[in-house]
Amino acid sequence: MINKKAQSEVITTVLIILLVLAAVIIVWQVVGGTVSKGAKQVEAKTACLELVLDIAKINTATNEITVTRKTGSDNTVVSNLKFLVEGISVDASPKDSNKGTNLDVLDSKIWIVTPVPDSTASPPTTDDGLTKGQKVEVAPTLADGTQCDVLASANAP
Repeated sequence: MINKKAQSEVITTVLIILLVLAAVIIVWQVVGGTVSKGAKQVEAKTACLELVLDIAKINTATNEITVTRKTGSDNTVVSNLKFLVEGISVDASPKDSNKGTNLDVLDSKIWIVTPVPDSTASPPTTDDGLTKGQKVEVAPTLADGTQCDVLASANAP
């Protein structure tokens, strides 16, 4: 004879185990996606942390800024640079556009910036050139689109 009480306990136990497994799968779908996105963001920001840029020279007469990439992994591709003058983003293009916008390790490039904000005006306006004492900052953009924080700053001589 089959014990019906024992059989129902086995069925109940199997159902509880299946419900727990279903709950774990549902929770992992939500948590796993979040963890994966967070890991990608951490990886991108880690690439930014290993970069060192230097503003080697600022020429106020020609609006040229020479930027040198000191360190960083060869696998970390700096695809462009974002320039800020007095905290305001400005347009910039490489002086030698044939060489593109990538900045390799131990590479230097000259960038021409324009227009440049005049923070002494009230309200602030833009003019055509860098002026003495203006704070220039550089933030790299990686090939995957990650915008790093400012990694180099200098005042125009």
